[in-house]
Amino acid sequence: MPSFLLALIDGRMNRTHYVAVVVVALYLLPLLLSALFRALGIPLFSLAALSSGPVSLMAFWYLQIPLFAWATLRRVQDVGWPRWAAAVLWLPIVNFVLWFWPGQVTANRWGEPPPASGRWVKGLAYGAPLWIILSYLVLLLVLVKTGHLG
Repeated sequence: MPSFLLALIDGRMNRTHYVAVVVVALYLLPLLLSALFRALGIPLFSLAALSSGPVSLMAFWYLQIPLFAWATLRRVQDVGWPRWAAAVLWLPIVNFVLWFWPGQVTANRWGEPPPASGRWVKGLAYGAPLWIILSYLVLLLVLVKTGHLG
């Protein structure tokens, strides 16, 4: 395996970083990209609108899935579990185990414990419920403004 790929998958990710990556990948990234495309005048395909555009909202999955799988792999390594566990734990709902399961405090076969999280990462992670609620409120506002909700 090329060394740059090994550098991406080796190492560990603490709970705070993991929650921050999940919040960004699953909630904030789609909202920000949607807003950017709309601001640039690029139409998005939406089943609700029953119209087509060059970019589908489903295309964001091409960004979300690798980011989410990468973070899950590194988080599984922090806990000290085998890498194959990431194949099961990256699935939605099941992965909540990784939000709360503590990592190993000493070095394990995947490396030294990750460094403490900074303020921005903690703000994203600890504010996860707020970011999730805000993302759905923005979605609701967009649906109301565009007339897709009666």
